[in-house]
Amino acid sequence: MTIMPLGIDNVHFTVADLEAAIGFYEAVGFKLKFRVAAAHMALFAIGGEEPGLVIRQGEDAGGGKFWVEVADAVETRKALEKLGHSTVWLETATGLTVETRDPSGNVLGFADYRKRPELARESLKAP
Repeated sequence: MTIMPLGIDNVHFTVADLEAAIGFYEAVGFKLKFRVAAAHMALFAIGGEEPGLVIRQGEDAGGGKFWVEVADAVETRKALEKLGHSTVWLETATGLTVETRDPSGNVLGFADYRKRPELARESLKAP
């Protein structure tokens, strides 16, 4: 049998403070789908796709890195900085990416496809 990944199921981050992390992810545009208080975890929607971001409180916090696609990384950077988050710029083969960190140190990147719009998600392509 050949292993054939079909797509992302969920992305998991460990965080030091669940409440602080929930506030951060809501502030940067993720929608809280549900919480599991007994397990110290929460699940966020990632855009209109079914895979989600799962955050779980634990001692091994801060080692994750995850990028999401946005229409415009420049505007996203402005919004992040207005919220008080420090950012780092990266130029990629497909466009620009702005990275920031959640309160536990996990890296969240927002990547656009300005250099290769034909590769962008259908919902982000110009009509």
